[in-house]
Amino acid sequence: MRIFFALGLLVAGFWGHAQGVCDKLVAQGEHISLLQLDDYLNYTVRFQNTGTYAVQTVVIQDVIATNLDVGTLQTTSASHPYRAELTDNKLEIIFENINLPPASANAELSQGFATFKVKAKTSVGIGDVLANTAEVFFDLNAPVVTNTVTTTVMATLGQQTFDRATFTVYPNPTSSLLHLKSSGDLDTVTVFNSLGQTILQTSANTIDTSGWASGFYLVRASAQGRESSQKFFKL
Repeated sequence: MRIFFALGLLVAGFWGHAQGVCDKLVAQGEHISLLQLDDYLNYTVRFQNTGTYAVQTVVIQDVIATNLDVGTLQTTSASHPYRAELTDNKLEIIFENINLPPASANAELSQGFATFKVKAKTSVGIGDVLANTAEVFFDLNAPVVTNTVTTTVMATLGQQTFDRATFTVYPNPTSSLLHLKSSGDLDTVTVFNSLGQTILQTSANTIDTSGWASGFYLVRASAQGRESSQKFFKL
């Protein structure tokens, strides 16, 4: 399936002086709550020509993760006129005749960006990670790969987290007893199913899951006003 988007319009504003040739941002950050799953995730790909000659064509290729719904994808803005194509789950944002000067000639005009938004699939639940990476092609050169941005679905947001290295669960997966190991005493332990429903709240360090349905669960532990979460699978 190939979808063609309308020609994008020029918008004002660049992203400042970057040291790299490209990077990626997600406006929602590293975590969203279960209640935010119906909202769009807003991604930005930024790029800069750090070569020695003006670039005539820039192409952003972004393979959309399988837990994101490409049927909801929309390109939203860009620094230069563009066209966009969606083939299956691969998005291409194409800047033709962009004439992007090198940073050594004009640092501000050597930069550009594109943004798009997409929703998570309805099958996504607590503990799932929404990841995205892009490749940027400058003319016929090999692609430059952006950083990978990840957004993890949490039951709720708001409290500070503590180091995950201080809180682990084992065995994972488990068929019966799940043990919680922490560097200190845990105040409360809450377990959520994949629908975000609370199925257990305790202060114990061992949980009997033998009567639970098979699937993914999220354990949220709190200690001294901080919290951390770990995902596990019940066999």
